[in-house]
Amino acid sequence: MLDFEGSISLADILPFIEEKLSAGLWRSDVAGQMQWSRGFYELLGLDPRLATPSYTEIERRIHPDDRSGTRSFGERVSNRLLLEGEFRIIRPNGTLRWIYGRTETLCGFR
Repeated sequence: MLDFEGSISLADILPFIEEKLSAGLWRSDVAGQMQWSRGFYELLGLDPRLATPSYTEIERRIHPDDRSGTRSFGERVSNRLLLEGEFRIIRPNGTLRWIYGRTETLCGFR
């Protein structure tokens, strides 16, 4: 049982949830600068000290048969197209992993 009264900080809650749900989060600003949570690095099988968050890195990890047509991942996000569905990623060690992904564009948050 997890006691939320003083024993766990807000900074610890996201990693706890990501670990328990095998989840990860990322965000990007209008210039395309990204931040990934530790859980997102783990989903992709990447080391946060070695990998730089980018749309290119995400697209590189998506299995070629699961990539969407003519638009890149970054173009789809910047055009505010909802990306949702299951797809495979290829981790650096060559293993495949099925991922369920869902993006949502939030504007005006600071």
